[in-house]
Amino acid sequence: MFLAGVVLGPLWAGVSFTLYLLAGLVGLPVFAGGASGLGVVLGPTGGFLVSFPLAAAATGLVVHGVSDLRAPADVSVPRLVTAMVVGSAVIYAVGALGFSVNQGVGVVSAVATVVLPFLPVASLKVAATVAVVRSDALVAR
Repeated sequence: MFLAGVVLGPLWAGVSFTLYLLAGLVGLPVFAGGASGLGVVLGPTGGFLVSFPLAAAATGLVVHGVSDLRAPADVSVPRLVTAMVVGSAVIYAVGALGFSVNQGVGVVSAVATVVLPFLPVASLKVAATVAVVRSDALVAR
């Protein structure tokens, strides 16, 4: 999701993850563990899936604004990190809210269950994305 926002920008990152959701909804096994279908989206982790297009678009918006796309290598590290923190906040907020509603637990309990344990891994994903963006791996062709 982070790389989609950084590379594709807000519009196409959002569209790409909307297509991902649609693919899973029509039965393609694209969700975790090869799952698919409406039941997954309406299940306990469905809020996370629904958040992906929003988070990818938000990440791209912070990186690129509403104007033309910039080369990812030209974006400052603080701006990249801020964009990914915003994207993560969208994912965790929508995901925790969805979990709370689906499981009938309070928001605080949902955050303790589905957000806090995953923050260390999220920080590693931010670092890995910055490393990829700063490497020579992203080259316009």
